[in-house]
Amino acid sequence: MKVAIIVFSPSGHTLKVAKIMEKSMTSKDMQVQLLDITRNEKIFRENKMEQYLKEKIEPHDLICVGGPVYAGHFEGNAKNIIKTLPYPDKKWGALAVPFVTYGGLHSIIALKEAGNLFHKSKRMNILGMKIAAFHTLTKTLAFKINENKPGKEALHIIEELVERIIEITNRDFSEIKDIQKSFDYTPFTSEKFGCRLLGQRVFRKIVFPKGVEIDYDKCNGCGLCTERCPVNLYEMIDGKPQKTNPYFECICCAECYHNCPANAISFDLTRPERHHLSPKSKHHKMESSQSAIYPLQDADLSNDKILEVD
Repeated sequence: MKVAIIVFSPSGHTLKVAKIMEKSMTSKDMQVQLLDITRNEKIFRENKMEQYLKEKIEPHDLICVGGPVYAGHFEGNAKNIIKTLPYPDKKWGALAVPFVTYGGLHSIIALKEAGNLFHKSKRMNILGMKIAAFHTLTKTLAFKINENKPGKEALHIIEELVERIIEITNRDFSEIKDIQKSFDYTPFTSEKFGCRLLGQRVFRKIVFPKGVEIDYDKCNGCGLCTERCPVNLYEMIDGKPQKTNPYFECICCAECYHNCPANAISFDLTRPERHHLSPKSKHHKMESSQSAIYPLQDADLSNDKILEVD
């Protein structure tokens, strides 16, 4: 079997999961192509994702697309990967597996969104996966969410995913069913309701209206912010980072903020995140299980639960 894995991974967690998937699949004699579009100049500087994917993606039977969960949604650039895919043909496979990594308290509707996009692209979702990852924005908080994840704890989940892929794809094609409805696993909550009302871009504009701010008096010109930005927003001009990308906007990943050694970068997002993630907050609940493959095989676990954090 030939598999294409495409990821957008600002903090590297989704890419780490993809590499584990690649290793596990290769050990099962699958041919795997892993493509990480993060910080890709052709995509984020020239705005040519469709051309890039058509040039780079090799013929495959199964396509897997992974991205992080942002504000409860499948991250916008990860969405664009699926939106850009041509319809299945002799080169582009008709079977799909979306996967998400999330460092928040719950994954909300991200996997459902990815599955719906695959369905619109005329593909069949055969499985889906969520993997718990470190919440980068908690680096500055006393409470670290999923510190050091994903790690060894994710291996058995990913290995199970690969085994189930093999079992499903060994069936007659007419027996393979689209299981996207299983991705609607999050119980109804105020957060889920809010996610359905607000898209990721609208959410950012409401909650983080100022986005990134750079104090050029503090900036030491090291250029780490330009290197870490996953959508190539900045270039170093006269020794200082300047926003020169006309095609993309800040995705509020905080990679520049956390990698600035001079503390020259500030974000609106730090204030609401500190409140939302505080152990005293009413929102401070986590999914259980945190990592899983859908559809769940145990009928008694047909709906994920939300648990209070100790």
